[in-house]
Amino acid sequence: MIKSVRLYSDMHRFIPAVSTLAGARIAEIVVNHRPRKYGKAKYGLSRVWKALPDIITIKMLIHFNERPMLWFAFFAFIFGLTGFGLGIASIYLFLQGTQSIVYPAASFLFLALFGSLLSWGLLAEFFVKIEKR
Repeated sequence: MIKSVRLYSDMHRFIPAVSTLAGARIAEIVVNHRPRKYGKAKYGLSRVWKALPDIITIKMLIHFNERPMLWFAFFAFIFGLTGFGLGIASIYLFLQGTQSIVYPAASFLFLALFGSLLSWGLLAEFFVKIEKR
């Protein structure tokens, strides 16, 4: 039997933060809280891992809205360094006489991801420039 997988995000928590970016004004309304009668609260530290990708997305939307290339270049730099390091390690191991395909393949994949992220960043910059026209 296949278990049900939750495919939606919990981004509804961040609607006030995102709507302030669009110029909305947020107000606090005092409500009458009542104690819980049945069950227990499902909030705790385990929910942090579910909200973390959403928090990263909101950070990207807020801080890199004008210059998305910075966001993509940050991650591309990490993957580029990793790919370059694995490439050096594969050359070193080859000169030592070790026959392995793992390091060169991993190096190629990381460097391909580096190039891909830079390309996505350039494309995002292009779209931001078009939107401002």
